Amino acid sequence: MKKHADRADLRFVIVYQREPHARQMAFDGTLQPKADAERVALAKKALDEMNLDVDVWIDDLGDSSRAMFGDLPNWAVVVLPDGKIHAKLEWAEPEKLAKAIPERKVSPSTGKAPVAVDQYFLKAITTGTSDWNPKATIDFPNGKHQRQVMLAHLATSHTKHPDRRVWLRALAADGPARQRAWAKHQLADESRQRATSNALAPRR
Repeated sequence: MKKHADRADLRFVIVYQREPHARQMAFDGTLQPKADAERVALAKKALDEMNLDVDVWIDDLGDSSRAMFGDLPNWAVVVLPDGKIHAKLEWAEPEKLAKAIPERKVSPSTGKAPVAVDQYFLKAITTGTSDWNPKATIDFPNGKHQRQVMLAHLATSHTKHPDRRVWLRALAADGPARQRAWAKHQLADESRQRATSNALAPRR
């Protein structure tokens, strides 16, 4: 990861799932989480003990990501900014993962590298066009999940963006129940923060 620290087009994420060795060997004292809060606490403990500085997405208790990418014990997936899977590894070995990461591509016409993932998502959501091919329109036929992923990522990464409430409302209106509940909670928190700020603001 440090090798690619200067690449804004890359983002490394750990998907935290069920404990593969709960109550086994060196993990005899580790119980399999039965609630979301327990899994979050266990993930935080692992990050602290391993001193990892990386984004972590904690999967639901049903491990939905396994249904999407395959029930493998330690898989790694390289996903391009447009949502296409570039490579899939059965085991996340650093050497193999390094070879699977595509080189930074430079546009022949502009001489510039592709935009960062966030910029691509913003472009796709707000205008429906791709920065790689401005003439191509991105619609989401049978690809609602891809659009929801974009919206959720933007809502969590750009908490001050003026369109954040629009993204959250879209997530709260459709999709899995867990996602809708999360989006509604985010909207409620934002409303409370705004009310508190208005109450504390000096009156003229």
